[in-house]
Amino acid sequence: MILEILSDDLKWEEKEVASSTMTAKQWCNSVKISPKKFQKILVFCSENFGFCVKNNKKLITIECAKLLKYRDEYSKKKARISGQTPDM
Repeated sequence: MILEILSDDLKWEEKEVASSTMTAKQWCNSVKISPKKFQKILVFCSENFGFCVKNNKKLITIECAKLLKYRDEYSKKKARISGQTPDM
């Protein structure tokens, strides 16, 4: 769900890194889990999946640089299967 939120907030042309900033309460409401579980998930994702988590006093920013890499791979595979080049 975190990746979906990042991709929804991402404007592909303008950003180099997929990121989203919300309050802790907004994040927990978006992914529908408790704050304690959310913190555990953030630690796990930052250790295993390369998420960069920036925690200011009230805002939490989550970044995932790999999301752009996977998007590019998906576009290439889609173009190969359909025979069309992906839109820029």
